Amino acid sequence: MVLSRILYMITLLMFLALNGHLMVLETLVMSFQTLPIGIGTFNPGAFELLARYAGTILPQACY
Repeated sequence: MVLSRILYMITLLMFLALNGHLMVLETLVMSFQTLPIGIGTFNPGAFELLARYAGTILPQACY
């Protein structure tokens, strides 16, 4: 229990030191720019872009 908390704290500090929190926020902002909330019509190009991103992130699922 104590060792797991120490490892958790080390991992959290590394995440913050490497600006991981800023990368997460930047990705979130970019996702709203790519697929904005409340668009009036359905954009098939946006869905295709989302599918391509998913294929890049999860290449094993495409085979």
